[in-house]
Amino acid sequence: TFFKCLVVIVRSESVIYAPDYGQFIPTVESGQKVRAGSTIGYMTTDTDQNIDTGSTAVTTDIGGLVFYDLDGWEELLTPDNILSVDWQQVFAQMSTENSDSTDTEADSAPANLGTGRKVARVVDNLADIYVCLFVEEDITPYLNDGRISLRFEGLPEGYTLTGYVNEAENITSEDRYIIASINVEDDFLNELRYGEADVVGETTSGIEIPKSAVTTNDEGQTGVYIKDRNKLAFCEVEVLGESEETVIVEGISATDMVASNPSSAKVGQKV
Repeated sequence: TFFKCLVVIVRSESVIYAPDYGQFIPTVESGQKVRAGSTIGYMTTDTDQNIDTGSTAVTTDIGGLVFYDLDGWEELLTPDNILSVDWQQVFAQMSTENSDSTDTEADSAPANLGTGRKVARVVDNLADIYVCLFVEEDITPYLNDGRISLRFEGLPEGYTLTGYVNEAENITSEDRYIIASINVEDDFLNELRYGEADVVGETTSGIEIPKSAVTTNDEGQTGVYIKDRNKLAFCEVEVLGESEETVIVEGISATDMVASNPSSAKVGQKV
């Protein structure tokens, strides 16, 4: 069983600022581990972006994993202030930022070459990563001794991350926000800020199909219509688990083609 929820990722990370005017040219690949004092790139005013003797080195004061994608939340969301954040406002703002209708005028604005601008971030790869979950149902059945299993889109199928929920870090409000810490070395969460995840309960083996495909026939059997050669056939299934839009069923194979609109389907109907 599982249900979907929205999540916001909080990391222990430090921002690196441009020490001089000009174009920032990174010399370290994104995601690479660096030591404190390492040079990660240079500032140059050369129009061809060449690094010359007049270029200013950009260094990091701390060690960790260096990344160049900046979203402006690096210093607003930290492990130190995770319990004092207005999570309702954060989720609302991130939903707006990630919507298709978000204003993209900033994308066409002139490049900022000024001194003091943010050019990189360094993530402490030895520190826990925190996930704030916005849940709309009781999460208790999904907790196992304070542990919670999360499945993210983009990870291999069947791969889940284990988070640890501290009761003292539960945030009481009209909406429910749950804080979980994850000790993981996978770079996946180092590059994700906001998204959707599945809170996974007891593992269920079956076939995931749209919830709309499940129907009840005249004999009271729960099932789906599948394509059998060139006609529709009714196949009885057992629903093992469900989310808002999908269900996990047993009784069909992964190769069966299922009718998503059973209200207009009939046994023997040609397809």
